[in-house]
Amino acid sequence: MAQALWEHLAYDADANPVTGTFATYGIPSAAEVPSYEASNTETPTPYNPLGAKGIGESGTIGATPAVQNAVVDALSYLGVRHVDMPCTPERVWHAITAAVSGSPEEPWREPPAIFETLPDRVTRAAPPGGEETH
Repeated sequence: MAQALWEHLAYDADANPVTGTFATYGIPSAAEVPSYEASNTETPTPYNPLGAKGIGESGTIGATPAVQNAVVDALSYLGVRHVDMPCTPERVWHAITAAVSGSPEEPWREPPAIFETLPDRVTRAAPPGGEETH
């Protein structure tokens, strides 16, 4: 949730981080987060002796796109199809005013020019007993 709504690294003109402290980096407090109940569901894996799987953060992976999509869905009646993350109040307001004025921002942007300098294909070494992948 925090990544979708608040977290953002900003840099000055010399590439120095300007959001390098808890005072300047967007971290939600209890006032911004809705109340919830936590619970645990254990589903051990049979593939190792400990029954362990994942790394502990796998459950958070879906939260960021779910919150971001909820923001876009809430604005979709205006014709908004995209809001850059984090979905700050300023970015949401910009999307609303652009849509109301009849010029909602197009969600597609050309990739940065640096991508033109990358090789077209990356060849990876074959996994043991497998074929090369491209």
